[in-house]
Amino acid sequence: MQKKKINFLVIDDSQVVRQIMHDELVNLGYSVHLAKSAEAALEMIKQPELAIDFVFLDYMLPGINGLQFLDELKKIKRHPVVVMMTAYESTESAVEAIERGAYDYVIKPISPSHLEIIIYRAMKRYEVEQTREKGRNSHIKTVEAFESDTFKIQENLNKLKMEVNLLLRDLGRPEKYKIS
Repeated sequence: MQKKKINFLVIDDSQVVRQIMHDELVNLGYSVHLAKSAEAALEMIKQPELAIDFVFLDYMLPGINGLQFLDELKKIKRHPVVVMMTAYESTESAVEAIERGAYDYVIKPISPSHLEIIIYRAMKRYEVEQTREKGRNSHIKTVEAFESDTFKIQENLNKLKMEVNLLLRDLGRPEKYKIS
């Protein structure tokens, strides 16, 4: 069985940062897409054929910033794992990013060894989320199947009642035996 190719999206307004992240991720064997703005990235994430799994997101972007991107991402069905990157360390912004849905918050530049650790931890989270989602979808399908079966049983019961009542009528049985 072939493993699914993991798709990364790097969002940073710096061409240098995008290129370094691209090269590092490709060297690790991943598929990488690049965006220089949050707006472009949101459009990419909406494309199901890209199937973005992980996002490295710059905190300070022109237009929609990293935090606003996280808010917009909640409106889209696909929810990739997001790692917020910044050159400016701030506990407050780190907490806010995590509260808005980022998995992690890291300071740039990111060394190759640190990048591998971040990816490993994020992948574990991703696997947990995928398992949870499959379980949730399985539960929903089970409930839907139960509701469908219940409806079919009720429909068949109503048909059976009608047939019994017609049979009683044809046999000349009194109304007191009628099934309602």
